[in-house]
Amino acid sequence: MSYIIYGIVALLIFSAIIHLFINKIDLSSLVICAMVIVFSYSGIVAIDYKQQTNDYEIWSGKITKVRHKEEWDEWHPPRIETYTETDSKGNAVTKTREIPGYWEHHEAKNYITTSDEGEFRVYETLDGKRFNDSFVNSNAELEEYYPVGMATASVHNYENRLKASYSIFKHKDIDLSDYKDMPEYPIEQDKLTVNRLIGEFKDKDKLSRYLDSINSNLNDTNNKNNKENTKSYKQVNLMFVNFEDKDESYGYALQDYWENGAKNDFIVTFGTDKNNKATWCYVFSWTDVEILKTDVREYIMNLDNLDNFTEVMDHVSELIEKKFDRKEFKDFDYIQIETTTTSKIIMVIILLGCCVFVSEGRRYI
Repeated sequence: MSYIIYGIVALLIFSAIIHLFINKIDLSSLVICAMVIVFSYSGIVAIDYKQQTNDYEIWSGKITKVRHKEEWDEWHPPRIETYTETDSKGNAVTKTREIPGYWEHHEAKNYITTSDEGEFRVYETLDGKRFNDSFVNSNAELEEYYPVGMATASVHNYENRLKASYSIFKHKDIDLSDYKDMPEYPIEQDKLTVNRLIGEFKDKDKLSRYLDSINSNLNDTNNKNNKENTKSYKQVNLMFVNFEDKDESYGYALQDYWENGAKNDFIVTFGTDKNNKATWCYVFSWTDVEILKTDVREYIMNLDNLDNFTEVMDHVSELIEKKFDRKEFKDFDYIQIETTTTSKIIMVIILLGCCVFVSEGRRYI
């Protein structure tokens, strides 16, 4: 709002100067420019804010229901349509015509419902076989390809004020230009999952599906810890990144490159040697429970090797279940988002254009 006020005040001052010392201002051109400033500045500020604060997080869930709708044919009966046309003398003539009846085919449709994304249509099996009118033909058959209870993951947008201010958290001794091979944050959803196992892992596809199930259990609102009979719903996204043959600075660099991850992330980075033993481990997350990060690091560093990574993921998830507490991002609502220099320049250009239009208004109106 302040930029709109500044823009209109500047326009009025300029118009007053032109009116007093050069020539009279056409009021309609002034009104037009004021409206241009109000609407354009509002749009620029809104888009700028959205670009600075829009972020992604990964949700975990499970398939809760499948629904198959059989193909069917709909009969549209004949009908009389009234229409108007103009004759050779220019007179409107009302006529009628018969629209013959016809059959319309509606293809079979298949839907699944997940706890993280709701209901949506699926067009093929997970291995790429397309559904059609003869494949599949029932809920039971659809469930063979999308079993209820299967772990899922999806990417969602959220407002992250910290994204515009992360520079205050960066490691002072890390220059990201020295780390050209940083992996991108995984926001591509494929076959109901998101890649949360980054780097070299033996049997990676199998391990990724297992990590999906771990995340789904950690995020299941109905899940209960068998030992303590307490809810284990954590709103967490567990990820592992293996920087094989890299030093620990890559963990710090990834933290800066990913800007400490999303609000629900718990990211375990590590390096390994030729024997698959961890040479370093660095954990980052927005959670305030620092002892959890320390426990995970010590556990991984004390292992002889990481060959049995299923066991590693199980143990880390147990530690998360006991100690993780997601950071509430409303704690950062105090952060003020400054409009970027680029947007300010665009607003100045618009203001200058409006000033020219006002000074030359009578030529255009």
